[in-house]
Amino acid sequence: GENSETIRRAVCHNMAWAGIELDTEKNKSVKGEASISSENSSAEVWVIPTNEELVVAHQTAAIINEK
Repeated sequence: GENSETIRRAVCHNMAWAGIELDTEKNKSVKGEASISSENSSAEVWVIPTNEELVVAHQTAAIINEK
């Protein structure tokens, strides 16, 4: 959901029981690492950019180098 407002909204939908409440405007406009939880949320929700491809490449190289 790093790049998808729709996915973040869907994941957090009906999570009020866990103290999660999104700020709609923050969720729509977020770029990079940022909190998207509302001021009323008792749990913080963050968007954290990742580079999964690089992680997979490093893990693959580590496996290959073990042999």
